[in-house]
Amino acid sequence: MNEQASAAASTRRHGREPLLAPRSIAAIGASRNPAKPSGCPVAYLKRFGCTGRILPVPPARDEIQSLPSHPSLDAIEIDANPLLLPGAVTSVDALVVLHPARTDGAG
Repeated sequence: MNEQASAAASTRRHGREPLLAPRSIAAIGASRNPAKPSGCPVAYLKRFGCTGRILPVPPARDEIQSLPSHPSLDAIEIDANPLLLPGAVTSVDALVVLHPARTDGAG
């Protein structure tokens, strides 16, 4: 890779691309109902062509809006930008349950 291509790749990784075109999004607290505030963002991501993977992390559901869900952030095997949806976490304890590996003070 030449120097210019390397600089462009670095800008994509560390610039605005992760925000504007994420490779994956963990939708924490996603709802099956696209009309609810916690379901609407997932529906919009699907409808308006999100090119990254949408990874719902709902409370106790196997599937959200035809997408396979994950019981916690730790169950997702790839890096994902977190999207905290309305009503998803009502206490610090709930957040620890969602991502226990990141609450041990080591990372």
